[in-house]
Amino acid sequence: MGSKKKQVAGHRWFWGQHLVLCHGPVDAVRRIWFGEKVGWSGSVLSNSRIHIDQPTLFGDRDQYGGIVGDIDICLGHASQIVNNYLAHHCGQVVNGQKVVSAFRHLTALVFRKPEMGNSSYPAPVAVEVERISTGWDGNEIWYVTKAAIGNGLNGAHIVHELIECPEWGTGNSNIDNKAFEACANTLYAEGFGLNAHWVKQQPVEQFVKDICRYLNGYVFTDEASGLITMRLARDNYDTSKVPALTSKVIKTAKNIRRRTQADIINTLTLTYTDPTTYEKSAVTVINSAMVHAVGRTIGETVNFPMIHDAQLAYRVAMRELKMLSARLMTTELYCDTTASVYQPGDVVRVVYPPAGFNHIMRVQKKRRGSMAQPEVKLELMEDIFSAATGDYIPPPPSGWKDPITTPVPITIQQVVESPYWLLATSLNPSELAALNKHSCFVGWLARKPSGDTIGADLYYNNFDRWIYSHRASFSTSSMLAESISPMATQLRLIDSNLLTIELPAVCQLGGELVVVKSIVDGVAEVERGVLDTIPAEHAAMIVIAALDGDALDTEFTTGEQVSVRGLTVTARGALPKDDAAIITTELVGRAAKPLCVTNVKLNDEHWPDTITIPVNVTWSHRNRISQVVEPQHLTNWYTGGTPEPDTTTQISVMDADTNAVLYQGETTETELLLDETLIPALTQRLTITLTATREGNEAMQPFSHTFNVVFTPKAEVFKNSDI
Repeated sequence: MGSKKKQVAGHRWFWGQHLVLCHGPVDAVRRIWFGEKVGWSGSVLSNSRIHIDQPTLFGDRDQYGGIVGDIDICLGHASQIVNNYLAHHCGQVVNGQKVVSAFRHLTALVFRKPEMGNSSYPAPVAVEVERISTGWDGNEIWYVTKAAIGNGLNGAHIVHELIECPEWGTGNSNIDNKAFEACANTLYAEGFGLNAHWVKQQPVEQFVKDICRYLNGYVFTDEASGLITMRLARDNYDTSKVPALTSKVIKTAKNIRRRTQADIINTLTLTYTDPTTYEKSAVTVINSAMVHAVGRTIGETVNFPMIHDAQLAYRVAMRELKMLSARLMTTELYCDTTASVYQPGDVVRVVYPPAGFNHIMRVQKKRRGSMAQPEVKLELMEDIFSAATGDYIPPPPSGWKDPITTPVPITIQQVVESPYWLLATSLNPSELAALNKHSCFVGWLARKPSGDTIGADLYYNNFDRWIYSHRASFSTSSMLAESISPMATQLRLIDSNLLTIELPAVCQLGGELVVVKSIVDGVAEVERGVLDTIPAEHAAMIVIAALDGDALDTEFTTGEQVSVRGLTVTARGALPKDDAAIITTELVGRAAKPLCVTNVKLNDEHWPDTITIPVNVTWSHRNRISQVVEPQHLTNWYTGGTPEPDTTTQISVMDADTNAVLYQGETTETELLLDETLIPALTQRLTITLTATREGNEAMQPFSHTFNVVFTPKAEVFKNSDI
C-alpha cells in the first residue's frame, strides 16, 4: 500500500484528426464507435463539443486504455464557422493570418487530441448520423410530415431525393409529386422506414431499383405526363374491376413459364441490421404446408441490410416467402400499341385462350417496338404480392441468466494515510531518503462488492479535476463477529477470508493497526495497537482489512485534502463515475510523526474506571525507525520501549465535568504523580491526555482516558478537651 517506482509498461496515444463523414448538413449525431465499442452516445443537434470519459473502453486501463478527451461535432450547415482547432493546426498563413476552410456542407468530427488508447494503431471510428427532416440542399425535406418512420426514413422520400438531387442523384425535377405522396402515405401507414448509407459505388438508377426491391414498388416515366412516377404493388384492387387484356390487343405470348416443384422455396431467412449493434441479424419464416408436402426444408437467404426493424423484417420475409413458395406464372406478351396505356405496377386480367390464360397478372416491365414494327412488349407475373399480415413474435426467452453482473458501487472502503513503516518496507533506500517531513502517500482499502468484480479503476481529485491512477486491487478483509474491548486479543471473525493471506500480517481495524498472528476456528489471535496507533473499543461488524490493498502513486503534501473514488469493473465494464462513492481524507504528514505513547498505566492498571488519589501515571514510547521490522516482530501497545531522540511527552489533566485544566506540561520523563496538590478535593472525574512530540510534531494519535476519582478519607484528630 506504499508507493514504488513503476516500470513503463506502454504508452497512451493522443490523436488529432479531422474525420469527414458525409455530405452535410445532417439532423443529428447519435453514437460514436471505436472499434466494436460504443464510446459515446447522445444527441447532438447543432455544432457542439462533446467530452468522452471512457478510460477503460478497450479493457484494462493500463494494458489497453480507452478514449478520454474532447471531440468537435460539425454538422455541415451552410453557415458553419471555421473550427478553431483546425485553424490552429492546419491553417495556412495568408497576409499574416491563418486561413482554413470552414468545411461547409460536410459533416465531420474534429478530434482535439483525445487519448485514443494504448496502441499506436487507433481503433477504427464509426459514427451514427441521422438525416430525416433535412433535405439534400440543407432545407426542409420534401413532404416532411411523412418523412420519419421510427428511426428510419420513408422509402418514398429516399427515391424522391435520388431523382431530384443534382449532387448525388439524377438531378431531374420532373417528378409526379402527387403519386410519390400517395406512396409515401402508404409506406408511412405500413411503418416502412429504411436506413441507408450510400457511397455511390453503383449507378443511381441501380440504387433506385434496390430501394424498389425493398418496397415492392416501381419507378418509371409516365408516357402520358412525362413525369417520373412511383407505384407500390399492394393488394388494393377489386378483381371484378381489373381491366382485361384480351386477344384483341395481344398478338402473341412468349416465354411462358411456371415454377416447378423443384423451384419452390419453403423456408426463407431474411437478414437485416440490428439497430442497437449494427450487426447482422436474421429472421426465419417457414411454409409448414410446403415442408410437409415435400418432406424436407428447401431454404434460401435474402439480404435486406437497410431494414433496421425486426417487425418490418418479419413482414418482408413473409412477403418474399409467399412469392418464392408459390408456382407463379410469368410471360412476355407482344401487343398492339393500344397496350401502351399500361405501366409497370398495373394489374390486369390476361384473357388469351391460345396460351390458356385467364389470370390476374401484374405488369413488371414495358418496352416499345420500333417504327418498322410498332408494338408494345409487356413482361407480366401472376399477381400474388400484397402486404403480408401477422405480428412478429420474438422467440421465447431461454431461461439462461448471465452469471456476470453489472458493476455495483463499493459499500465498504477506507482511505488511509500510509504510516512510515509501510513506506520504509515498500520503497528502496534512495526513494525513502528523498522524502521530506511533509511527504504523504495515500492507501486505499476496499472490500470487493461482488464475487465477479475483477478490480476498480481508481481516481483521485486534484485541484477539482479527477485524475485516473490505475486499476486497483481489493484488500483481503473480514469483519468482527462481536464487539471487543481495547485489551482483547482473541477476535471472532465472521469468515475465514484472512486465511488466504500470509500470516502474521498487519491489518487495519477501524483507526487501529493490529497484527493478525493466526486464525483458528474463526478466532484471530492479534497484537493490539501496533506502530502509531492505540487500542480502542470496536463494535461488531467492523471491517478488519489487511494492508494488501492498493495506493495512489502520487506524492502529496501535509494539509492537502485528497478525495478518492473507485469504479468497480466486471466483465460487463466499469461502474459509471457518478455512481461511485467519494471518500476524502486530510493529510497530516503521518510518516514523519513520532509514534504514540504506549503502555499507559494508572496505578499500574490499564484503562481503569475508578482510581483513588494519588494516581501514579506511567507510560512508555516506541521508536519509529526501530519498528521497521517484519510484522511478527512489531511490538504491541502494551509493551515498553525507547523513543526516538528529542521525543517528549505533552501532558494534560482536566476536570472531566468542568473542562478546567488542572495540570499541563511537557517532559522527557515517563512518570507523573497526581496527588491532592494537583487535584482539588471536590473533583469527581479526570481526563488525562498524553501526546508524544518531536520537534513540535505531534503523534497522530494521543492517549486519552477519562476515569472516576476517589479521595482517601483523612483521619479526624480529637483534642483532650473534646473527650
